Amino acid sequence: MKEYRTNEDLIEYLSSKGVIIANKEEALQKIERYTYYSIVNTYKSIFKGEDSNYLDNVTFDEIYALFEFDKELKNIILKYCLEIENVIKSIMANQISKVYGVKEYLNTSNWDRSINDDVKENLFNKINNEIEKDYNTHTAAIHYIDKYEFVPPFVLVKILTFGVASSYYGLLKQSDRQAIAKYFKISDKLLKQILKNLTTIRNVAAHSDRLYNSF
Repeated sequence: MKEYRTNEDLIEYLSSKGVIIANKEEALQKIERYTYYSIVNTYKSIFKGEDSNYLDNVTFDEIYALFEFDKELKNIILKYCLEIENVIKSIMANQISKVYGVKEYLNTSNWDRSINDDVKENLFNKINNEIEKDYNTHTAAIHYIDKYEFVPPFVLVKILTFGVASSYYGLLKQSDRQAIAKYFKISDKLLKQILKNLTTIRNVAAHSDRLYNSF
């Protein structure tokens, strides 16, 4: 769709494509709340045949039901991703503090020596960018930077996004990754892959993209 159409126009357009709309007023309210793109464009493919036309007797209610199902699925994913995020960050902070201290731990020499230096530098810059970005909004960061001129691990993990924290885990020395993975009773290699996958899934869920058949 290359030009603006009112929600009423979109309802008529959908109807002209053969989609059955039992209650146009109700459909309009749902589109106004969540947008036509989020409901129809995001989920219409499963209701279309090989010729890209809608299958016979497809209803708007069916498309909306799939939208609702996926919305609930994303809510569940986000809920448990948040729990996993909190736990993994806490364990990481404890391991890093125990081995490297709370002040000089952000040193790439403390990371896996087999990792390319450019990759390490890229992550190091991302971490510092997160600190700078959150300095004025995160009270703990303000306190430690202003008073002590550094951010301890247990504050850093609160600042980092799940994606950056996952990358941070992947660049730790294997002994540190193993110590963290031991809590979950899995290998560090498996935990690294799980965190990578969860980051992708979490991003899809958080940005309201289609999740149910994305992978």
